[in-house]
Amino acid sequence: MEWYNNLKKEGTGIWWGIYDKKSNQFCGAGGFNSLEKEHQKAEIGLWLLKEHWGNGILKEVMPKLFEQGFTELNLNRIEGYVVSENTKCKSALEKINFKYEGTMRECEIKNGEKINVDFYSILKSEWNK
Repeated sequence: MEWYNNLKKEGTGIWWGIYDKKSNQFCGAGGFNSLEKEHQKAEIGLWLLKEHWGNGILKEVMPKLFEQGFTELNLNRIEGYVVSENTKCKSALEKINFKYEGTMRECEIKNGEKINVDFYSILKSEWNK
């Protein structure tokens, strides 16, 4: 929680909790970090508790995050980073108009393994309100 508070306090991002509409149960969080106001860009992030994967939350939450990013935060560019092997997440990003821009080879280490990360972006001009 300290990480989220620091983002807001330092002006480098903002995140919101995600709750189930019917049960009001906490499902995860989504928002922006690496916010660069001068360049009008930020990295979008979303994490869900495993039991909520595959329930269509990404499709419902992402338009709300776009609205916040492109209107309230005045962003021109929203970036997304995905482990290259995560084909479901990459497919979901492409369905909501994110464009693949490239792969950062062996740029992170996860569980002792070097992994590749693909990066995507969507521009304000590509956003379907």
